[in-house]
Amino acid sequence: MYMKALFLAALIAVFASIAGCVSQAKQEHTDTTAAPAAVDPAKPNVLVELFTSEGCSSCPPADQVLTLLGHQPVVPNVNIITLGFHVDYWDSRSWRDRFSSNLFTQRQQAYARGFRIDSTYTPQMVVDGSRELVGSNSGGAVDAIGKSATQPKGIVAVTLDGGQLHIKVSGLSEHTESTVYLAVAEDKLVSSVNGGENAGNKLEHSSVVRQLTSVGTVPAKQAAINIDQNLPTDAAWKRENLKFVVFVQDNNTLKVLAVAQAS
Repeated sequence: MYMKALFLAALIAVFASIAGCVSQAKQEHTDTTAAPAAVDPAKPNVLVELFTSEGCSSCPPADQVLTLLGHQPVVPNVNIITLGFHVDYWDSRSWRDRFSSNLFTQRQQAYARGFRIDSTYTPQMVVDGSRELVGSNSGGAVDAIGKSATQPKGIVAVTLDGGQLHIKVSGLSEHTESTVYLAVAEDKLVSSVNGGENAGNKLEHSSVVRQLTSVGTVPAKQAAINIDQNLPTDAAWKRENLKFVVFVQDNNTLKVLAVAQAS
């Protein structure tokens, strides 16, 4: 217990230091050049989603938390797979977050209904579709990830073959009808923000979701499915900075039943 408390204290200190630096975003930025943490097939995978916006002044610290979670082994014996969803309700007629999408806002609204909270907010972090918290709450993130890692999950195997993505899902626990999602996310993205509460700041991002699509449906109680999918492409994406995250989500409970990623 002492060692666990010591680890958490040290981790929270690191997050606090980062958050303090973010308030001076014009001068200092997170180093997103580091490679994502290696995925160990022997460890459980946990999906961490962050709902954020470049127009929200309290979001940069949460963006930094997401970057650290995705690039450093901050929770022992867990593979943390991160996705950053930029919502569009901070956008205005004169300026918009260039990564924002109403589809991502709708996704967050579905979570608000599922968690029975009054409204959406940023920054919001959702862990495995089962737990939500303020995105800059580093200690809460560590605790939620640790708890989710103990829950049974299915297995997703993702293989890249030229322009094809081969997906094999197996071992799903009992569920209602569920959706298989493919998220294309990009690291090393930088914006000079011209509007919103961060106007004049230069922000760096990782795991920014560029596209989210449904690639299959798993009927209730079915434990496995195989899917072949054309690899999404876009001239605006830098392929060397992309990752492809596949996850299975129960349409009723919104619980993430299985998740994996390929680069």
